Amino acid sequence: MYFDASPTAVKPPLLSPTLHAVLWIWVFAYIGVAARMGLAEVTTSLERSQARPSVLTDMGRPYFVANIVGCFVMGVCQPLKSKYTHLESVWVGITTGFCGCCTTFATWELFTAHQYLTQLGVNATFVFFIQLMCCFGAHWGGRYIGTSVCESPVELPPAALALQLRKTAADQAVVDVLDSLLLQTPSDTSDEPAADTPSVLLPRICLASFGSGAILVSIAVAFHQVTWSSLWIGPFGALLRYALGQRLNSSTLPFGTLVANVLASAVNSIVVLWLPKWVQAAIITGFCGSLSTVSSWINELDGMPVKKAVAYVALSHILAQVVSLAILGSNS
Repeated sequence: MYFDASPTAVKPPLLSPTLHAVLWIWVFAYIGVAARMGLAEVTTSLERSQARPSVLTDMGRPYFVANIVGCFVMGVCQPLKSKYTHLESVWVGITTGFCGCCTTFATWELFTAHQYLTQLGVNATFVFFIQLMCCFGAHWGGRYIGTSVCESPVELPPAALALQLRKTAADQAVVDVLDSLLLQTPSDTSDEPAADTPSVLLPRICLASFGSGAILVSIAVAFHQVTWSSLWIGPFGALLRYALGQRLNSSTLPFGTLVANVLASAVNSIVVLWLPKWVQAAIITGFCGSLSTVSSWINELDGMPVKKAVAYVALSHILAQVVSLAILGSNS
């Protein structure tokens, strides 16, 4: 006799998918900005140990190494995202939050614009393309490693493969018998997911990380405002970039990323000219550094046909430079 179980009420998820993704972006934005600040400090310390300015100065101490790291992590995540789809919100947090905030397009363009204004145009152009190739190399290297992790196991010899197929067929027969028995017995299972499944654990971990991160960063800002204010304001830039991407990115062109990068470049130039130094650190490093992104930009370029990618690079770079040079040049 078949058991007709009455439907049980299913509890709604702790967090909606959108809120879950937003909170992960917030958490990983803290980590991304902190990584960029830390890498900038390490690079600056290495530069100070040299007898004269090295290639790190030409490449951009505040952002070059961070851009490489962010593009590498973005590359690693691409194959993993496709395999572990149940972690979608976490992947959004890592790629949009960490990678997007670890890399910065606006500071890169500000540095390039300053070189153009100081009659170093050849150096600025040459270094820009070197940096671009380095970012692509980091992204491709990360993607290769991610793909290697996701690779299927080595093919078995014919004899071993035949044995495995027989074993699989026998296992399936056992499963079919058990299924037929289960249909005839009352089911005590609930429609609610188990307490230790990712769908239950991840929202709880996310809320705990968000709460503790926000409290720690706020305390740090209260004690040392100049240093930690960049970290506190970073998630707002990341979330604005995420919102622009959700609304404006299309199959034709990632207009959301383009707008975020050009807007951040414009704000950077305005801040440098008209705001005090202590405010500049927070907005340039925190907000604009997180609003703009190199890792997502490179990932988008990697998925485009060559001609379209070249046009997208040219459009992004030229628009950012026109805006930056127009603002910075007005004060010279």
